[in-house]
Amino acid sequence: MNNPLAEVAEPVGEYPDVPARSGAAALMDAANEQATRYRNLQNAIGDVRTWCHGKHLVGAREILNIIESHHV
Repeated sequence: MNNPLAEVAEPVGEYPDVPARSGAAALMDAANEQATRYRNLQNAIGDVRTWCHGKHLVGAREILNIIESHHV
């Protein structure tokens, strides 16, 4: 039986639809991607809080620009 999580160059055996590098390296890449998304979100929230601190009115466009600059 072929291991679908093996680090092989091409899909083989019983699981031909499993993409290559679907093992530990792929899991770590996915975890890093999620961590980057979370970090971007936290940075955007922090910048919005900094921008809004002490202001009574803040334009929505400025907030959207901050969010977009963090790729959120």
